[in-house]
Amino acid sequence: MERRQQVLQAVSTEDTDAFDEDRPLTIRQLKRTFGWPLALVLACVPGFAFRAARLSRRLTADYGDDVPGLDGRQQAFFERIADPFYAGPWRWATVLLTAAFATLAIAGLCAVSALAPERLQRMTGLTFAAAAGMLCIWHAMRALWALRERPATLHSPWIALMPAWLAVAGLVVAWWLPQLPALAFALVLPAALLHFRQFFDALRFAIGTSWLARAWPTPDLPSPWLLALAGAAIGMTLCDWAYAKRHRISIAAAAGNRWTTVASFTIFVGLGIAGLAIRYG
Repeated sequence: MERRQQVLQAVSTEDTDAFDEDRPLTIRQLKRTFGWPLALVLACVPGFAFRAARLSRRLTADYGDDVPGLDGRQQAFFERIADPFYAGPWRWATVLLTAAFATLAIAGLCAVSALAPERLQRMTGLTFAAAAGMLCIWHAMRALWALRERPATLHSPWIALMPAWLAVAGLVVAWWLPQLPALAFALVLPAALLHFRQFFDALRFAIGTSWLARAWPTPDLPSPWLLALAGAAIGMTLCDWAYAKRHRISIAAAAGNRWTTVASFTIFVGLGIAGLAIRYG
């Protein structure tokens, strides 16, 4: 009863410091009657959907039931946006709206600087495409990272090795559709950036792959940058997965293990030597 009363007090006073949320706008929005324009705009604010979903879960868990004073549609909306596996229309709406806001900001700066109309049009188009592309990559990375947290992922190589499959798909696209390099990088980047916390291990895989690629006597290889990113993603994913499977832990818990570190040094040195042998042998 005391916890339920604490929840009701927090909702009525809009003071949620006790629930790890010090911004009254969050609880205020959860109390409003759902209206998609304002909810969609707030969902584009970095971090707001995650804070709203977290606060909603905390209040519901402590109250033990639907919390009086909170709007159920607001709670469901922000829970859906915060879900890394949600790929429905609201996800794409937030991507397009955020990209539109970024484009308007750049267009305003360009207008102040009196750019030529054709350059302004090209600049705004590139801004929209870049912003939308980066957001899609970010959401793909969130989904992949959430998959790594699941212990059950180990039993499905198609899911556990998803970064490796994405990297391979990017290489195939680069080989067969060299006129679309952006598509290849869009596939490889989420897989490669997933390992940013293991920076030096990933860097050794990337440099080793790049050395071998530049030394290979085939002139029509994809970009060395793309090969380096793909090499890092494939090497890190395979080694982390093997270690996690051996020790029966989640792939996320396998980050920074000795197997991956030793393998990355081996790739770094071994492929460097192989590259020199191919070039000068």
